[in-house]
Amino acid sequence: MARKTLRAEAVPFGWVEISDAALQRLRRELEQKGQGVVDEMGVLAIHTGYADHFFPGTSVLQTRARYLFFVCWNFLWLARQRGITAANLAKRKDEADLWVTRNLVATQKPAASPGGTGPDMQGIIGVNVFYEKPPRLPAQRVDFVYWTALRRWGFYRSRTAYDRAQLFRRWRGAAIGRVGEAVDEGQDDTIRAERLAEFMVPTAPTDWQKEECSGLTFELTGPEARWLQERLLSLDEVAEGPRLLAKAAELCAQTPPRMDPDARPWDDPLAVEAARAARQSDRLERARQASALAYYVRAIYGALVEWVVEVTARTHRDVPLRHYRDRLADLAGNRSVRDASLAMSLPDLYTDVPRIPSRLRRALEHVQGGLRRIAQGEDAEAVFMNEDTHRLFEAVERDRKGARARLTRTDQGAARRVGFGPDTVGVYDLDYRWGRVRSLLWDLHRGLARP
Repeated sequence: MARKTLRAEAVPFGWVEISDAALQRLRRELEQKGQGVVDEMGVLAIHTGYADHFFPGTSVLQTRARYLFFVCWNFLWLARQRGITAANLAKRKDEADLWVTRNLVATQKPAASPGGTGPDMQGIIGVNVFYEKPPRLPAQRVDFVYWTALRRWGFYRSRTAYDRAQLFRRWRGAAIGRVGEAVDEGQDDTIRAERLAEFMVPTAPTDWQKEECSGLTFELTGPEARWLQERLLSLDEVAEGPRLLAKAAELCAQTPPRMDPDARPWDDPLAVEAARAARQSDRLERARQASALAYYVRAIYGALVEWVVEVTARTHRDVPLRHYRDRLADLAGNRSVRDASLAMSLPDLYTDVPRIPSRLRRALEHVQGGLRRIAQGEDAEAVFMNEDTHRLFEAVERDRKGARARLTRTDQGAARRVGFGPDTVGVYDLDYRWGRVRSLLWDLHRGLARP
């Protein structure tokens, strides 16, 4: 039977050279969107610094561990198909990706029905646009989302096609293979030379990319789980010793993560024990303190926008905006969060995360100074809703957003403040991608229990 394919919507396609720095900026922007927050004050620099140290290769856009294998198996399948070149690779890969989504959705439907039982199918990437007519793929393709993990965790290696764009531009199926497999000399245009790229994964299921598929789930098989664990245990070490992610991957065989959506890594016994075993308990504690300090920065920013709306209004509102100022007051009264923020040694933070800009550093120092005054009994609104705080925060936002800044007292700033309300900006602490890492470790824990 001829293989039936779901075809992606046709779009013009071409490659544009992009530097590593530009790609990193793009990934940081996508990380913001993945968190559902626009980073007006730049505190995601703190998030990224600690998250990359503890959990290299992770992203808030990632969902389930088995996608690592799906991506590799798709590239290896494409390498074996005749007629696929750099010119049509993107289109053919999209068709292969749609096959994956279609089969995941087919497994999800019975499990999601009333009274249905089955595997946990949460986390299908692009499921909403898949249901459109015709089915589409998400703007950020799965292989883009997982590319850093593939490289950092040793699933992908190449001396000449380090990044995804280079692999696509130089694609030649005969030069793509799985680690441990010989070059297929039956392919067209085979040249006995070093491989362009290799994927380090177990062999794909026998029905991979076939029309008659026995079902696709996110459940790691035992061999897949042990393969992933081995890759994570091989992560490069840092100054203190092993990566926290590596230790957590080792320990999760016996101790699963807490599947509490509100928990942070310092709340989870698995992460705490992994940090101790990796000699990173002190750094994890600094990350907790920095998370609390960033929480205040976000709350103060929202409150300042409300304050600027109020002091620059030509006519007074019947009901002034108070949402963020009330949030700030509640947060200022939370002694545990305040104490954590004040315990943060800023020189240690700047050592841990050197890329924090100088203007944000001055704002952090100002926030700590204000919190000390609040600890002595002063009112949070009196401490922070003033020209000094506004000047510092405006400078940070203007550096980041230019004419799109809300805090500037200009016509453009006023236009940006129109419609500002309780749902405009997010006010919460930093979790350093723990929600995604927890899901990865849960999948790994369950897979390691399988034969």
